[in-house]
Amino acid sequence: MMQDSRTDGARRPATPGIVPIAVIAVLAGALLPGCEPQETRPVQYAMPSIVEAPPTGDPVPADEGLPGTWERTDAVEPPGRLFVVTPEGEVSGGVLLVHGSWGVNEDVRTLAREIASRGLAVVVPDVYDGLVLTTRLAERDALAGVDGERSLALLRAAADRLHRLPGLEQARLGVLALASGAAWAMRFSENSDDIGALVADSALLTDDAAPSHEVPFETMLLVGELNRSLGPARIEEMRRGFESTGSALTVASIPGAGTDLLDPRAFGYSETSRPEALERALSFLEERIGLEAGAS
Repeated sequence: MMQDSRTDGARRPATPGIVPIAVIAVLAGALLPGCEPQETRPVQYAMPSIVEAPPTGDPVPADEGLPGTWERTDAVEPPGRLFVVTPEGEVSGGVLLVHGSWGVNEDVRTLAREIASRGLAVVVPDVYDGLVLTTRLAERDALAGVDGERSLALLRAAADRLHRLPGLEQARLGVLALASGAAWAMRFSENSDDIGALVADSALLTDDAAPSHEVPFETMLLVGELNRSLGPARIEEMRRGFESTGSALTVASIPGAGTDLLDPRAFGYSETSRPEALERALSFLEERIGLEAGAS
C-alpha cells in the first residue's frame, strides 16, 4: 500500500471527490474568461513509425531471404542509410529510386526488387532516416522534419553508390520518384550532370517539381486517367513550365488508374494498372540510361 511522505508515517485520510473537483478546476481555468490554469502542456501526438539507425559496419539484409541490403553512408551528417539491390547477372544500368510519403517501406523495397529483376541496379536513399509512416496523419510532420540540403546530399550519396558498381562508373543514371519524392528528385537531378532521365509518379507532384532551368535529361510524368487533381488544365500548366526552361516533358496516361500508380497504400491505386505504369516508366528510363545510352 502507498504511504504518505510525511515523517510521522501516519496515513493520509481519504478525501472523497477530490479528483472530480480537481478536474472541474482545470476545466474552469481553461474555459472561463480571465481564468488560466497554472500549467498548460502541449498535446503530444505519437507518430506511427519505425525508426532504425544505419548499420555500423557491413551491409545487413533488409528482408530475410530476399535480395537487398541496408548500407551506411557517411556522406551526410548524421550518417544515413541506403537500400541497395543489384541484379544477379550483368548490370545494364542504374536507377535512383526516391521514396514518397510513407518512407522506405516494404512496398518500396518490393518495387526496387522488381526493377532489379530487369538487370538494373537500384539504390533507395532513406530520406526519412528509418521513419516508416503507417497513416497520412503524420505525413506533414515527417516532411517538415526533412532537412532539404541533407536530403539532396543523401540522393548524391545514392548516385555515387551506383557509380561504384562495375560498368556504371561513367554511365548516366535514371531517377524514379514516387509521389512527394518528385520534388526532391527534381531538385537533385537539375543540379547533377549524370542523370539521363527522370520519371515521376503524379500523385503529389508539387508546383516546384518542374526544373528551374534547362536540363539535359527528359522527364516523364505518369498520370492516371482518373486522377482528377491532374486534369488537362493542370497538365498543360506543367507543360508550359517545362517549355519555359527549354526542358522536355512526356506525359504518360495510364488507363484505369487514379492517383499514385506504384504505391499500393495510396487512394485510387489500381492493381490492374500498375504493370502498365511500371513498364512505361522502366522502358522510358532504359532507353535513356545505362552503358550504351549514358556513357560519357
